[in-house]
Amino acid sequence: MKFLRDDLIIDPVKDGDRSYIIRSPLKNVLYEADEKEYFLINAFRHPYQESVLLARFNAKFGLQEPLAFITDFITKLDEKGLLTDSGAEASGHRINSVPTPLPEAEQDTTSCTSKNRLSSAMKAAFIKVRWRRCLLTAAAVVILFLPYQYEVSGSVVVSPVLNQQIYAEAKGIIKRVCFSGGEWLKKGTLIAEMENYQQKKDVEVTRLAIEDKRENILVLLTTPKPEEVALAKQQVLTAKLKLKYSQIELQRAEALYEGEVISLTDYEDAKEKMEQDQQEVAQQKANLLYIENQVNEHQIEAAKLELAILERQLQYYENQLERTMLRMPNDGRIVTMNLKNLENKFLDETQFFAEIEDVGHVQIEISIPEAEKDQVTVGDKVRLKTQAFPGTMMTGRVTSIYPVTESSSSGVPVVKVVCVIPNGDGMLKTGMSGYAKVEGDEMFVLQAFTRPLVNFFLVDFWSWLP
Repeated sequence: MKFLRDDLIIDPVKDGDRSYIIRSPLKNVLYEADEKEYFLINAFRHPYQESVLLARFNAKFGLQEPLAFITDFITKLDEKGLLTDSGAEASGHRINSVPTPLPEAEQDTTSCTSKNRLSSAMKAAFIKVRWRRCLLTAAAVVILFLPYQYEVSGSVVVSPVLNQQIYAEAKGIIKRVCFSGGEWLKKGTLIAEMENYQQKKDVEVTRLAIEDKRENILVLLTTPKPEEVALAKQQVLTAKLKLKYSQIELQRAEALYEGEVISLTDYEDAKEKMEQDQQEVAQQKANLLYIENQVNEHQIEAAKLELAILERQLQYYENQLERTMLRMPNDGRIVTMNLKNLENKFLDETQFFAEIEDVGHVQIEISIPEAEKDQVTVGDKVRLKTQAFPGTMMTGRVTSIYPVTESSSSGVPVVKVVCVIPNGDGMLKTGMSGYAKVEGDEMFVLQAFTRPLVNFFLVDFWSWLP
């Protein structure tokens, strides 16, 4: 059991209020006590029952745990060397201030009984504190082995999924620019047109030649006409009929001539008429054959070949004309501004004209430390915050991981993880920065918060071993 030393001097602080200095003249030890501690010092000078002390202390100061406060106060005094294991009562202390006397009924209690009870109270308080520390230690151990969802964090850079440059495919002067820049356009939309008079002329002339050649082929395919063939056949039949009658007339004339009924002249006239009809039949047959074969297959094939050549020429001229048209290669936004200023300017072939990008979906590149690569796989959930919108949480999934490491601006090796997220409202802009967290493995809290230390010992410290 410990008591206040008899040689202690207690003085009130002159420039303070309700504050006292306890000092030892031998060891020159100072201790500044507040009002509650001064109350306890006075109580120790006049021993009384523990319950009365606690009741008065609690009534005056209203502490929830007065025993713990008393125990801590005694411990502080002991550490300062202001206590002794045995000694007289504290009434012998020299105190320059006048303390408030305790009731006389309380002073009748023997010093030994009060000290024993106070010692028991202190022991109970020590046990309570000890149990509390044990419970806190057990809780800390339980927390360390709770499951924890580990996340890998890293800086991010926003970039478009699609970024393309438009170059002039033919040299010439830009005749017309349709947009100034910054507009969202569909694929194939005309942005600008270059001078193309000659290209349009070539296309138009070739189209007319193709139409003329197609008409010629149609004529060849429809020649001869059915009515022409029918007429020629009818003429052949008429000629044959006339020849038939001429032959009959010649036979009759020959019989009459042999009977000396007609003269030789009449006979020869009938014979001549029959020969003329024979020639007429041969002529009409030849005419029918000509009509039926006036167009041969080689003429049609040659015409079709000429048509194919013209169509190839038209395709070439149309392609040359299209090369003078600068169009959107994909859906996206024109990034280059002030395009109208390029009107009437000369562009050489393959010279840069404008840049476009599709930000309907944006690509998030996350730079994670090389040591955390084992915690990231394709499909892991990603949470993202940008510097421009710190109050907005965006989510996505890992779509790909770079196969090689790169050096960050600080020289630390990093692995880039790619995440694609929708950006229909256009909130995310190219080049924005921020931070992202990639969901890793589930592990104990202890493992999660000691990974850097474990990696240090497994790699760096190991490399130092001889």
